[in-house]
Amino acid sequence: MLQDYAVIIQGAAIRSSEFTENREALILRQSHIKNNGELVFSTDENYIEINEQNKRYLIQEGDIIMATTGPLNIIGNMFQYKLPMKAIVAGPLIIIRPNENPEGLYNRLKDKYYHIKTMVSPIAGMTRITIRQIRELEL
Repeated sequence: MLQDYAVIIQGAAIRSSEFTENREALILRQSHIKNNGELVFSTDENYIEINEQNKRYLIQEGDIIMATTGPLNIIGNMFQYKLPMKAIVAGPLIIIRPNENPEGLYNRLKDKYYHIKTMVSPIAGMTRITIRQIRELEL
């Protein structure tokens, strides 16, 4: 199971009142992640200050970020973090923090991309994969 190879952290619930102009940390959303593992940014991004409350959601080098909520074409999209900027993960995303061998785990998860798509179900009127399903994903 994935939980044997990584720590899985649900993204932060961020309110617009927490946005700041200081650009300390980018708020990373599911719309940033494309299915080929690339990120797309706009000129109108939101930023947040890093504090004790949200430090847990700060992405580290090698973390794997996956979309778990949204339209089917977005759920399961993932990338491995290698950006020069600090970023905090928003609620519709999860952080998969590998215990070791981040590249190897990322490749194994990419191999499971279409299987992950089959795990999607509507929950409370929203299409999503639960964090429990991700933790229990067989690799």
